[in-house]
Amino acid sequence: LYVFTQYSGYASNVLRSIDGGATWTAAGNGLPGFPQSLVAAPDGSLYAATQGSGVYKSTNQGTSWAAVNTGLPNGAYGQAHSLSASGSTVYFAWGTIYKTTNGGTNWSALQTYVGAGSVYASPQNASVLYAFTYNGTVQVSTDGGVTWGVAGTGLASTISYYNSSIVLDPTNSAHALIVTTVNPTAFVAKLNATGTAFSYS
Repeated sequence: LYVFTQYSGYASNVLRSIDGGATWTAAGNGLPGFPQSLVAAPDGSLYAATQGSGVYKSTNQGTSWAAVNTGLPNGAYGQAHSLSASGSTVYFAWGTIYKTTNGGTNWSALQTYVGAGSVYASPQNASVLYAFTYNGTVQVSTDGGVTWGVAGTGLASTISYYNSSIVLDPTNSAHALIVTTVNPTAFVAKLNATGTAFSYS
C-alpha cells in the first residue's frame, strides 16, 4: 500500500506499508516537494506527478525516485488523478494528455486536446480513456485519444475534476462511477452503458 501526504509534519511525502496498513515507512526519497498523483503500473513501477517538476518513477517500491520527463513540457504540474496506467501504457494529464509506452523513457502528446485535468485508462484496454476536463465534464475516447465523444450529461454543475474521482469497472470499461462531494454531501454518479448520461445514487 502507498499513500502520499501534504502534511509537513511527516518525514516523507510518500509512505509505504507492506503489512496491510498496520505500519508505514518513508518511500519518498528523491521526490521534490509533495506529489499530487501516484499510480502503480502492472510491472510494479511507481509513477508520481509532482508540483511543477513533472513525473518521477520508482522501480524499487519507492526506495528511490528519478525524473522521467523527456517529452513533457518544462514545469509539468501534477494534479489529483493526473496519472493513470493500463498495461504498459502510462498517461499523464495536464490539459493535454501525454502517454508513455516504454516506462517513461519518453512521452508523446495525444492528438486531440480536451483540457483534461485528470485521466483514467481502462484496466482492460489502454485505448479506452475517460478525461475529466477543466470544464467539469467527462469525455470518453475508445481509440487512445485520437477522437473523443461528446461530454456526458447529468453531472452536477458544481462538480470538478480536482475533488472528484472516476472509478472504472475492471471487467467492463463502459461502466464508470464518479465519486465527489457536493455541499459537502458525497454522491455517486454512474455512467450508462452507452456513455451518454449519468444517474445519481
